[in-house]
Amino acid sequence: KEAEPAVYFEHDPSRGGPVAERMLEGALIETLQIDGWKAYNRVRRVRVKNDGGQNNGGKIARCRTHARRKFTDSQKAAPSTLAKRVIRGLKTVYEVEARVYGCPPEERQAQRLAEALPVLEKIRADLQRADPIWPRAA
Repeated sequence: KEAEPAVYFEHDPSRGGPVAERMLEGALIETLQIDGWKAYNRVRRVRVKNDGGQNNGGKIARCRTHARRKFTDSQKAAPSTLAKRVIRGLKTVYEVEARVYGCPPEERQAQRLAEALPVLEKIRADLQRADPIWPRAA
């Protein structure tokens, strides 16, 4: 039987890179959702980029809330129309998430693709125009 998708949670008082490496040792991970903590960059380098690693080619999914916080902090420090648009767009995405909460997976996916994805694509395009160094095919 094929493995079912799973969510794994483990708490450790330390958030250092070695803890993340230990927790993920031997895991076959398609997507690893992480917050912005720098220790996870170490895991990404070891697991995703290492040709011998089991997770070679795995994706890193960053936390949208942590990303939003960077824009709200930026907006407080030096207001900009770009930060304001990103914050407004993410608010729309959060509204979609609130509406689909508790719906069957297929319905959540359909609503996210129809309503949230275009907003996220617009945010990405705005960021790419603002910073030409932003990766085009991430």
